[in-house]
Amino acid sequence: MHKTILSLTLFFLVLSLAGAGCGKKQEGGGPDGGLAQKAKDTFVSIRDAVDRSVALRCEYVDDDGTKTIAYIKGKQVRLDSEGTKGKGNMVVHGVIRDNKMWIWGDNADKGVLINFSKITDDSIKMGNQPVHSQDDIIARLEDKKDTCRTTTIADSEFALPAGLSFLGE
Repeated sequence: MHKTILSLTLFFLVLSLAGAGCGKKQEGGGPDGGLAQKAKDTFVSIRDAVDRSVALRCEYVDDDGTKTIAYIKGKQVRLDSEGTKGKGNMVVHGVIRDNKMWIWGDNADKGVLINFSKITDDSIKMGNQPVHSQDDIIARLEDKKDTCRTTTIADSEFALPAGLSFLGE
């Protein structure tokens, strides 16, 4: 009886190890079974992901109910926010790169360009925190780090809409 229990225990242990992938090559290719790619895709902070060019997609809802999706690739950030301010639904987009931020709304014929190097006061805010640079925006996104996942992002996500002029250019 004791021998049967030991045999069944070993059988289930072998099955669980096989199911966990122990002793076989992991999918993902390469001699390390994809460990190098997993290490690249791991990030400890938004700043870490930016510095190592790990592309991220972050999706969160702010306290005021605004839903935002942020795409981060290298030193570029795209923000797509949707919320209800006043009457109706409002969708706002922003692209941040080269220490500048372009902002526009759906169906708008003009947008706004903010050149952070020309900001001398606290008039630009993200939430209730003043923003003076692209690095400030990345720092504000640290609070949302847990909502971020690694992904593949096309460069076209950071392109400005064709035919739209920006005040401040």
